[in-house]
Amino acid sequence: MKLKPLEELFGISESGAGEAGFPILDLDPAAVKDFNGHPFSVALDGEMAELVESIKNNGVLYPGIARPLPDGSYEAIAGHRRKQACILAGLPSMPFYIKEYSDDEAAVIMVESNLHRSRISIREKAFAYRMHMEAEKRLHAGRRLQKTCGQENLRSDEALAQRTGESRNTIQRYIRLTWLIPELMDLTDAGRLPVITASDLSYLTTEEQQTLYRYMTDKGLMPTGRQALHLKECSRARPGSVTRDLLELVLKGKQERGPGRVTIKREILSRYFPREYRTEDMERVIIELLRQWHGENTEKPAGQIDGQVSIEEWEDGRYMP
Repeated sequence: MKLKPLEELFGISESGAGEAGFPILDLDPAAVKDFNGHPFSVALDGEMAELVESIKNNGVLYPGIARPLPDGSYEAIAGHRRKQACILAGLPSMPFYIKEYSDDEAAVIMVESNLHRSRISIREKAFAYRMHMEAEKRLHAGRRLQKTCGQENLRSDEALAQRTGESRNTIQRYIRLTWLIPELMDLTDAGRLPVITASDLSYLTTEEQQTLYRYMTDKGLMPTGRQALHLKECSRARPGSVTRDLLELVLKGKQERGPGRVTIKREILSRYFPREYRTEDMERVIIELLRQWHGENTEKPAGQIDGQVSIEEWEDGRYMP
């Protein structure tokens, strides 16, 4: 991460009240509220145990940041892990820089202060990037960023990319993950579903994602990147078209065949087709013969809802990228 330190971004100094003159108050850590919608978890792990021991021995070396709320209480913006460590250490107070921030200003500071963590889960990063982007857009009301990163004509995602060292595409993929249903997000967070694959699946409707997850669970299958892209294109072409029947073809059928493709040499096919037949002509005849052999009805199945992508349409590539 290439994020600037907080003292540089917000005029806060470790030596006292800070260059901007922010007061420091000792507050009861248990009484300071967590930031509303905070996307980062505070894990009670070995690192937390070390932090608790350090605070017991040395105190809090760097204050947190908090803002006053209308009801007279305070809300933490930065320093959530230190706050929890102080509670676990049994300390009656913790130092906080105090300054009034708007909701969006506070959200930007909160996210950027936590992106310095050594370990961030995929879920945390996805929701943090989304919160940051939405706050930035509201702060600048659709205008190009000019001051925050010291450059002109910088988009919100470009600004965040510059601060984090990640590409715009990567940031956009992470943000797309926030549209996943919880079950698919869990698979992604656990590393079982790659981020790129999961970001394509996020374009499916909620109902389609639920259908997909049930199918994956029932069959023990996991979509590949190419299959996820096919499903995305089907759903975007006709929302609601990703049905169990389509999944049966896209996921189970393709995975059972394994990698690679089936090929038939042209000299073999030439024994059965006229010389003037093109490749697509031969494919059409072969598919038709296979349908007849398998006993399929080539007419539109009874009960198919208008707007759905049928298996035949998917097979002949009309809804494949």
